[in-house]
Amino acid sequence: MCCCRFAPAFLRFRQKYPPSYLPSLLPPQTCSLVASSSGDSKKLSTNVTVALLLALTIGVAQSIFYLFNSQNILLGLGVSSTSPMFAPAYSYMMVRGFALPASMLWMVVNGVYRGIGDTVTPLIWSCVFTVLNVILDPIFMFRMNMGSAGAAMGTAVAQVRQL
Repeated sequence: MCCCRFAPAFLRFRQKYPPSYLPSLLPPQTCSLVASSSGDSKKLSTNVTVALLLALTIGVAQSIFYLFNSQNILLGLGVSSTSPMFAPAYSYMMVRGFALPASMLWMVVNGVYRGIGDTVTPLIWSCVFTVLNVILDPIFMFRMNMGSAGAAMGTAVAQVRQL
């Protein structure tokens, strides 16, 4: 499958929305693109593929940004490096940074399901994710003594699992 085939759809999307808006606009835009192409399987396949590739790219970029800038983000939020809150917040952000691609992909997949008119499947998977997160958080936080990084790990594992 040639990537050139997806270039026109990507360029139309990029012209309509600047890159800074992509993380928040990609899921609803995916929903409307899927809904508008529901009769044409080739167009549907192209739109879903482009959305998933964009989601993965954005997720990886966000992950890299978090992993290399967590300290600066915390300092920018007013958390001093001498604060007792700094170390747990930093460890939480570092662990969550690894799951950002999965999180972005899940939001787009959710948009795909909504676009084809299936709102039940994402609801069920969101409930499964929530229950799994509720189970895993205390295990990682208290049994494995990971603290706030354990909360991030529980959430990350649940998000990756739901994909």
